[in-house]
Amino acid sequence: MAIGNIPARKRGFGYDPVTRSLGVYVDGALTASFPPSPGRTYFVNNVTGSSTNDGLSWGTAVDQVSAAITLSEAYRELGGVESGSAVTTNDYVRNTIMVQGTGDYVGDEGGYDSLADLGEHYNLIGLGTPGGRGYGVGLVRIGHDTGNLLGGVNATSSAFRGVYISNIQFQSGYTASCFAVQNLYTSMLEDCGFQVAPVITGTPAAYFAISGGATGITLRRCNCGGQAGQTDRPTYGINLTGSTFFAASLVEQCSIGGVTGFSNPITQVYGRGTVVRDNVIGDLGMGVMVTGIRDACPNSFATGGLITYVNNYIQATDPIDLSPEQAWARCIMNYADNAVITS
Repeated sequence: MAIGNIPARKRGFGYDPVTRSLGVYVDGALTASFPPSPGRTYFVNNVTGSSTNDGLSWGTAVDQVSAAITLSEAYRELGGVESGSAVTTNDYVRNTIMVQGTGDYVGDEGGYDSLADLGEHYNLIGLGTPGGRGYGVGLVRIGHDTGNLLGGVNATSSAFRGVYISNIQFQSGYTASCFAVQNLYTSMLEDCGFQVAPVITGTPAAYFAISGGATGITLRRCNCGGQAGQTDRPTYGINLTGSTFFAASLVEQCSIGGVTGFSNPITQVYGRGTVVRDNVIGDLGMGVMVTGIRDACPNSFATGGLITYVNNYIQATDPIDLSPEQAWARCIMNYADNAVITS
């Protein structure tokens, strides 16, 4: 005898695919829930998605990364419970946002809109052409080729923390930096690209810029480069403009272009524990960079710490310009034209 469809759970266990939870039901009511974690996964596709969707599956994907961040923030602030819960200062919910690579690699097709808010405590994963570099069909690209006044990220009025980003290209087609934030804490960007569009209507300020400060961030295997000509390259590769601290951070295995590769202005105060190592710094194939590393921080080790530069290969007219005289102690085995440079 065949068993027909049971319209409602009465007693026993049931699995909720949205929350990925195993629930205990008594008389059709959920009495206990056992989720593997309180975090959700949100899905983004700017071809098949919609701004009115819930983003909880590919079939109901949202159309923009910004929409998924908004949904993630709302759910996180509920404590990871749909109806809400008492959220304490120790109550953090970590969500994941999966972004589908779409469209062509020429023009604005496939580019997601710029982000003015990065949110907090989530993973942002690109499912497109790997590496976040160059131009390719199916690349996850945030920011458009033309009419892009804000770059890929322009979040210069807030602080963000706990963000992990992988395999995303952030792009500028105008004067804004490809990725610009005010304050960024305990976050990591891996295998990402910061790119200038092939046909550009202005010179971007920087590939990657922090205008306030950063603590505990990592940039790993990222590419600060572009498809535009030498005259359109940004003034800076990585720029800590106006920053007051860049502490306990790591920049490694990156390719960094620009007129000046890594810039740490005189206003920089705290750099303790930060290491810039194993990078290729120079506009390789696009002419010679003017300055590879410029660090004008006037502090001593005793008054806030200084950034250490280790084993970088630099192709520039002036490979390293460091101040003050402690340069020899924080410039270790860097190379320019196959020669070791110390200051």
